[in-house]
Amino acid sequence: MPSKTSIVNLALSRLGQPPITDIDEGTVTADKFKAVWDDIRDFVLATHPWNFAVKRASLARLAETPDFKWSYYYQLPGDCLRVTQLGEQEDEYLWEIEAEGKLATDEAEANIEYIARITEEGRYSPGFVNALAYRLAAEKCFDLTGRLDLAKNLLQLWPQELAAAISFDSQEKGPLSFTCEAWLDARR
Repeated sequence: MPSKTSIVNLALSRLGQPPITDIDEGTVTADKFKAVWDDIRDFVLATHPWNFAVKRASLARLAETPDFKWSYYYQLPGDCLRVTQLGEQEDEYLWEIEAEGKLATDEAEANIEYIARITEEGRYSPGFVNALAYRLAAEKCFDLTGRLDLAKNLLQLWPQELAAAISFDSQEKGPLSFTCEAWLDARR
């Protein structure tokens, strides 16, 4: 089961650095990773709707309304990193996220799918663990090794590592179904 320490040690192994005993041990290396952990974790979480991090919620409509463009505001959940969908199907309704964790739309109800901030490392998928460790290594490389060439290389390879993790994650879903009725009707 992954932990902060094991994920940091995976990052350190990619840098050719010795492992730490515990993320809270107070060493310079552990403190460097601890300082960026939350931000990097949230960044990697928000890059893709990881199966373990997808949640659904019916949002509460706020009494406050937008000054123009939209009819309603809804309060986003506190653990929401990114909304991926409003309604039953992707792109079914128009909406946008505004300041203070509010979703603006013209819809009278707001049921969303979103990427949640997951802080329990034991819930992370193997692909996500790999992507997170890789990004941590890329972010802290120069700081720990002084090697700018290695830091640049890790950042350039990050999209490939992320794509591999996303591919792995996408295999845990059933096939997408498509309806062609609109296309068929347009041909008539």
